[in-house]
Amino acid sequence: MSPGVSAYRPAWRLAALLLAVIACVRACILVLHSPMLALANSYDQVRYTACIDVAPLRPGVPADASNPQAPLRVYAFTHFSFASCYWTSDLLLTAPVALGWKLVEHLGGDSAHSIRTLGVLRVAVWCALGWWLTRALCRANLHTAALVNGLWLAAVAADPANTLYLNTFYAEPAALIGLYASIGGATLLTAEHSRQAVAMTLLGACVLALSKFQHVALPALLGIGLLFACGRSARLTATLLLAGTLVGGLAATANRHFAQETMHGIASANRADFVLSALLMNVDDPTATAARLGLPADCARHANVDGLFVLPEPYEKICSGIDKISTPQTWLALLGEPVAFARTLLRTPALTLPWLPDYLGIVEGMDHGKLPPAQWSLATAFGSSTVIAWVLLLAPWIVLFAAWRARRPARAYAALCATASAAIVAIALFGEGYVDLAKHVELAFDAVLASLCLPCVGWLRREQTAGSAGLADPDHSA
Repeated sequence: MSPGVSAYRPAWRLAALLLAVIACVRACILVLHSPMLALANSYDQVRYTACIDVAPLRPGVPADASNPQAPLRVYAFTHFSFASCYWTSDLLLTAPVALGWKLVEHLGGDSAHSIRTLGVLRVAVWCALGWWLTRALCRANLHTAALVNGLWLAAVAADPANTLYLNTFYAEPAALIGLYASIGGATLLTAEHSRQAVAMTLLGACVLALSKFQHVALPALLGIGLLFACGRSARLTATLLLAGTLVGGLAATANRHFAQETMHGIASANRADFVLSALLMNVDDPTATAARLGLPADCARHANVDGLFVLPEPYEKICSGIDKISTPQTWLALLGEPVAFARTLLRTPALTLPWLPDYLGIVEGMDHGKLPPAQWSLATAFGSSTVIAWVLLLAPWIVLFAAWRARRPARAYAALCATASAAIVAIALFGEGYVDLAKHVELAFDAVLASLCLPCVGWLRREQTAGSAGLADPDHSA
């Protein structure tokens, strides 16, 4: 190897570590901001707070009442008699915080607790994980991959579209950590079969599959995409990703057993979302399709892209029987009409931008407050253009095509990002239709932007080495 190549390595290593530090600082600034910045509370959070008997401290307000206008910072212990909890991997962080609050009260401390404690813990986990993976990639001589990882941490992971979830009880932070660890660990594992790489891949797959029931199959889909790109050499990695899905499937079964009422309610609402938006919005004859599903003809009148958010009454009243049909029935009804299915897919990108929801307030104490100018976000920078949405969603596949003849780690990384972006959009579409689609595909755009980090770093590397004609690749990552 040329001596000039080795000379670049310390600079790339330093740049990757510096980017990881910048990501941590950026996330800390948002989590510790005053007034608190976070995504406002929706009813969804009660599924997770019920597991630790915690609710916003609002005397006289029901614990399950949403507060879409602004995030809530102060929480207290209560007794949930109306809801069963939904077990999620995010409990690995929320449960220790709840135990700490209990200990504070036991020692005579205040019974009101700030959710910033959880936000700081999540930032600490993020920083430790990002720093560890960056160092591991450098030790494996994957310096280009380390720089890609650092760029993603600083520009994407620390973006407010992700960090606004840290001071909340949403399960999105666990989902993003799981996706990051799965892709990062799998990329590292294609270069070295170390115990650390195996552990990170398996742990990431389990955390991702357990984060939300929508993500149960996602690790296995990542494994399939990896096998397609890397063949037999990726069998171990694909097996670890599949193991994550199996663990998630067992947990989902347990959730259905211990929280039957909650899970039935979630499934019924999601099914109604799909029927009243994606399905009946796109078929040629909504009334006939509704009749084939055993639904009243009047049901089709309420179909729209906003779904349940604009219904005058609960969906059971205006569309009786919609909670009795099965989810596969609704999918088959759409797949049975190829033109309607194509129309559904073509309409989807237009509803994915911006992926930071604008109907939820962000600033504590302010009615539907927006992000301060200093807290810029890529989620809103792209606007709401349908063309840009199409370009972004197709970008990972273009990157994969360009990286097809590259070294195995780069090809694996590109395949994982492309698979994740497409799978997450498909899961969101067939899970809840068009309802709140932009919020539900947030992870897809994290994968999209992760894939774009690869050509950005590749361009930078070529610029750096342009003056040294004939230099070999600086490492075996791309």
